[in-house]
Amino acid sequence: MPELLAGFELLRAPRFLIQVMQFLYRYLVVLLEEAGTMRDAAAGRAGSLRSLEIRKAAGAAGVLFARAYGRALAIHQAMVARGFDGHIPRFRIAPFRTIDAFFAICSAAVAIVARTLPR
Repeated sequence: MPELLAGFELLRAPRFLIQVMQFLYRYLVVLLEEAGTMRDAAAGRAGSLRSLEIRKAAGAAGVLFARAYGRALAIHQAMVARGFDGHIPRFRIAPFRTIDAFFAICSAAVAIVARTLPR
């Protein structure tokens, strides 16, 4: 993901868009971790997750959102405490190498061949 975002930065994508993508990626990971924790806890209590009713699932989704929001808020506060000023620094610039050109050419060739093959 960092390499993908660095590529967007090299293409001069808007900085705000890159930051939104970074935070979206980070908080999706947080949400998935919280969902896994809740799933393990429910499996430990109930033994089976297959018998969940719609009402229980909706309640679990609400709790998941509240837990993920609280964790995301704590992460943001930790970032601010460490000096986050709204700009995530880029640690290295990936140069465009010969292997990158080769990959781009091969990808384009595969797309052209796939498009021109009869169905």
